[in-house]
Amino acid sequence: MALASRTRHMLEALVREGSLNWLLSRRSSFAEEFEELERSPSAGNNWIPELSPAANIVVRRCSRILETSSSELQESFNAEASDSIKHKSRYARNFLEYCCFRALALSTQGMGHLADKKFRRLTFDLMVAWEAPAAAGQSLINVSFIFYVFLF
Repeated sequence: MALASRTRHMLEALVREGSLNWLLSRRSSFAEEFEELERSPSAGNNWIPELSPAANIVVRRCSRILETSSSELQESFNAEASDSIKHKSRYARNFLEYCCFRALALSTQGMGHLADKKFRRLTFDLMVAWEAPAAAGQSLINVSFIFYVFLF
């Protein structure tokens, strides 16, 4: 019990000193990218209405890796996938998996991808988006909360 008390006092001291301010005030990458997407003149072209905000952001990152637009990725998916895969109840998750599979396949061709912060961030965000890929799923605020919980 004494160890837990000492740990708590140490953390409280760090917060008082401001040593953890960089961590506590840090905005999620989802929030930053969502704002960037809203400001973008091509926001309508990059936003897929069937997807949640988190899934849209991950698909946008995948499209950058693949050097194509989100709408071109969607057209490619719609052309290649069977009707059962494109069923409305599974469309968002299957489309997200399709985009991520293609981006991860390209990203992992080179050496050192596991040391790349952007790659690790993409894989984490991919898992968060996969939990609620559909537009009726989780809101951006809840996704940001998951990000903060993960940090602690």
